[in-house]
Amino acid sequence: MIENGILFILSGPSGVGKGTVRKELFNRANDLAYSISMTTREKRAGEAEGVDYFLQNKWKN
Repeated sequence: MIENGILFILSGPSGVGKGTVRKELFNRANDLAYSISMTTREKRAGEAEGVDYFLQNKWKN
């Protein structure tokens, strides 16, 4: 676990390029860590559970 550092938040509406910016940052710096978000929406094509998002809908009753 990282004890000290700087938290960066990439925020914006769907489709504006947050993933593209994140990929480029990780290509340029090797000391970054990625926190995986949780979503209630359905999984999209090409997304992997626990890699792109934690999909909350799998725990629904």
